[in-house]
Amino acid sequence: DKLFSKFSLPGKTIIPLIIGFGCNVPGVMATRTIEDENDRKTASLIAPLASCNARLPVYLVIGAAVLGHSAGFAILSMYALGILLALLMGFAFRRFLFKGPSSGFVMELPPYMKPNTDNIAMKTWERTKKFLFKAGTVIFLGVVVIWLLSVTGPTGYLGPDHIEESFAGMIGSWLSSTILKPMGWDWRASVALLFGFIAKEVVVGTFGVLYGVGEEEETVAHAIAENHSFTPLTGYAYMAFVLIYVPCVATLAAIRGELGLKYVILALVYEIVLAYAVALLIVAGGHTLGIT
Repeated sequence: DKLFSKFSLPGKTIIPLIIGFGCNVPGVMATRTIEDENDRKTASLIAPLASCNARLPVYLVIGAAVLGHSAGFAILSMYALGILLALLMGFAFRRFLFKGPSSGFVMELPPYMKPNTDNIAMKTWERTKKFLFKAGTVIFLGVVVIWLLSVTGPTGYLGPDHIEESFAGMIGSWLSSTILKPMGWDWRASVALLFGFIAKEVVVGTFGVLYGVGEEEETVAHAIAENHSFTPLTGYAYMAFVLIYVPCVATLAAIRGELGLKYVILALVYEIVLAYAVALLIVAGGHTLGIT
């Protein structure tokens, strides 16, 4: 609490961040233990910056493909970067958006008794049902939209083997030649980011499909290396972008369930902008230092 108070955050914020290393969805839900409303909203918005397990396959593939012996350090730095950005964004939210004093650290231990099985089962079902109906609908719609973009194009239905000619491929080509051009990523990398909106581990599978090598991490890494899709610098920037940008559909659904739709939009906007800024800073800084 003493450390987090320097960032205008309560010590309880560490719990959603730690849980977020496993999955951001329960990380967002864990913010319910924070009593102060402003602190809870802030914690919910920064929890997705904790690097969940779904991002790890992306780090491993990119690291194996282009970073060589530095891959281990690069992957570790992603976890540290996520926590650092969470603290900085938490400070910014509390200072400019959710103004007011942060709640102090108070721990009150209630009398612990043997749990009632019926009560546990009822509360578990109620919360699970709430997630399935509220989050499940958002997840389903998100998956359907991405799938439609990947199998259809200007000429109609194309099937799953013509992603480059689909709307998703067209969007990826446009992104790589315009907005993401300073990063040096090709259209495949851009399409993979688009599909990563469903779940971050889908990024690796998308690379496998686009290169026609299957979804095994080792073969995908080999294909990326053979095609020179990334340099060590642009690969590291891509890892940072995957860490920060749009949280998966399930996490957005969890934020919607906890805070409402306007905070989902806020999470989308600030994480995309932050991801772009950090990735651009990495690439520009690397070029300035003569790193490729």
